Amino acid sequence: MGTQTVVKEEQRPRTRYRRPKAQDEIYTLPALDHPGYLSAVLMAEQPETVVHAIRRLIASGRMVQSQQLIDRLVSVASERLATYAWKYFAGRDDQSYLDRQDVIQSAAIAFWAKVVNPAPEHDFTQCNALKVLNDLASNAARTIKRQRGEWERPAAQFPISLDKIKEDEDGLPPYTHRLATPGLERDAIDAIEVDEALDRLPHNVTWALLLDDAGFQIESKDPDQETISSIIGVTPRAIRNYLRDPRRYLKND
Repeated sequence: MGTQTVVKEEQRPRTRYRRPKAQDEIYTLPALDHPGYLSAVLMAEQPETVVHAIRRLIASGRMVQSQQLIDRLVSVASERLATYAWKYFAGRDDQSYLDRQDVIQSAAIAFWAKVVNPAPEHDFTQCNALKVLNDLASNAARTIKRQRGEWERPAAQFPISLDKIKEDEDGLPPYTHRLATPGLERDAIDAIEVDEALDRLPHNVTWALLLDDAGFQIESKDPDQETISSIIGVTPRAIRNYLRDPRRYLKND
């Protein structure tokens, strides 16, 4: 009795960056032209598998079939988004519930826009959809918090004050030279201008400068050590950007 050979869609890894669970599941899919392709995708548990199938179908001009997978993508992605939304709005009150729904809806819309965009820069959605979903949920939550003025931590919560910053040999705080007009000699720096610039910076950038001048590290392998990143609550990469060129964050009055 003969056996039917099903041609797999992928016979070897396309990328080492794809999550292993998603990679394994994608390997089990039949070829795109196989009559059981859509049925196999509809049984997928990993969001990357569904994203992969949708992008493949769109690239081959099969828009109708790709639309049939929308519900499955929403199903596998919504549970993840709900988990991410809970991280930012964990209350059981009505407002927290509404905020979580806003995060889920905004992130889902942004995610779908990436999935159906054939540009190569959006291929990462089929490699690690969970990271993309988490980033989009984080952005949506930040937008909501910023609108309420809740995102930046109050200065009182930080472990230093201005009098902890050591002045340099000219009697100026170290951050002075980062905020002064570029190209000025030391004796030409206007301290008043620097103080005004400090007031015009977002709180996160201001405290990154002060914490750096106070001797705090940007990051540490020791989870119990306070760092600039852990105190402010942003990534080490963001802190490095703040410190590299703080003047570009100056807000216009």
